[in-house]
Amino acid sequence: MMRGCGVCHEVERDGAWESVTCSPQHELVPQGYCPECMGEAMAEMDGVAGVLVAGGLTSPDRAVMQGQ
Repeated sequence: MMRGCGVCHEVERDGAWESVTCSPQHELVPQGYCPECMGEAMAEMDGVAGVLVAGGLTSPDRAVMQGQ
């Protein structure tokens, strides 16, 4: 079974991530992230968390984020 990235659709084979033009769907599990997409997702989450921690949201935005 191969692992696949749900963002860029590359697959991991023998520890290396590569683009595949055609793959039998029964072999592919397209859930997860390749290392590059994971790094980008984590950087994006760090940016959002930094805004929340720094108080960069306006009061109405904070209320929405807190479920009020």
